[in-house]
Amino acid sequence: MGAPPPPIPRAIGSNAAPDHVLEHETQAAFLKALIALEDGEESRQLRARLAKADRERKCIAHVMLLMVALFILSLAGLGVCALLLPQTLHNYTQFATTSLSFLGLASLIAQLEFFGYLLWHRSAMNRLHKECRRRVLLLVEPQLSASLRRSPSADIGREPGSILAGAPLDRGQKTGKSQTQS
Repeated sequence: MGAPPPPIPRAIGSNAAPDHVLEHETQAAFLKALIALEDGEESRQLRARLAKADRERKCIAHVMLLMVALFILSLAGLGVCALLLPQTLHNYTQFATTSLSFLGLASLIAQLEFFGYLLWHRSAMNRLHKECRRRVLLLVEPQLSASLRRSPSADIGREPGSILAGAPLDRGQKTGKSQTQS
């Protein structure tokens, strides 16, 4: 007996995906499920690259959230210094204001850097998804070409509920009887 089918990711397996699942995440899950159907070395490498790219995307998002939190904390600290100790803002030699200003500036610069890296990473993910779609098309191409080689009359005979079943057809040719006997 064959191997069990690969599990369908939750993002595409359920009828209604959660609102926080973005369209590209749903497409990525769909591509992963399709690539999982093949057991080749190239397919395994592609799945590994997809998993690594997904981990990197999550890591970048977490680091960006950390930088936003540090920036907000540094602004809050400077605000507290301005409200409670107004003389500290005029005296720039104070350790608290200097360190909070550097922390805010560093986190802002890091946010910009990570945002640029996120854009670069997104373009790399698009290239990887394009490669996945190419691989899936290579997997499906033999089945597609086989279905196109079949004659339309054979498909109509096997699929009575199809759209083409209601099309006018010379029944005499199909059954071997002439239409005048009907």
